[in-house]
Formats: sequence, structure tokens, C-alpha cells
Amino acid sequence: GLQSSDMQEVAAEAANSRSILTLLTRGRGMSSETTQSQHGPWTFTPDVQVKDIMAGSIELAGSQPTPAHSMATIWDAGSSFAEEVCAGATLHARRIGMTVLDATGIADQA
Repeated sequence: GLQSSDMQEVAAEAANSRSILTLLTRGRGMSSETTQSQHGPWTFTPDVQVKDIMAGSIELAGSQPTPAHSMATIWDAGSSFAEEVCAGATLHARRIGMTVLDATGIADQA
């Protein structure tokens, strides 16, 4: 996929010049609102709903003979997808009574 903002810019310009509907994944600093306002009406990013993608795994961990009672999430701070997955996992864990020890985004170190 087109992840870098430079590549997304090129794709958006090409799509809009030919009136081709284009879906882009979110790069750093991109939202559905800014993408449409910056790139025109033919280019947008979908809001992906991933809040309960980890619910099954959390339920499984909590139903083992020695069940998990706590959890932590760590994600790539540059990935909005990973952040949403972990936010959903944290909410689900709390809903079923688990203790959330930590929820942290880690940035790439140059």
C-alpha cells in the first residue's frame, strides 16, 4: 500500500486529475477530513473500525485453566491502525474485568 505521504500525494494528484475514486490508508498526520480537503473530492481515507479485533484473543486468555487477569498493550506510535487495535483491546479487557497494566505507543528511534 501507499504509506508515505509523498507517495500518497502522487496517487491523489493522479486520481483527481482523472476523476478516479481513490482510497488511501492513513499515513502519519492524515485523517479522513484532511485528506479530502487537501487532495480533493476523489481521494479519501476510510475510518477503519478495529476496536474489537482482539476481543476473541482476550476472551481466550481469560478463559484458560490459569486465566489472565491483567494485560498491557504496546504499539508503534506511527501506526493509527495499531493504536486503534490496542485501544479496543484495552477497553475490552476492562469490560471483562481485567486489569490494564499499561498502554503505550513507542515511536521509532532514528
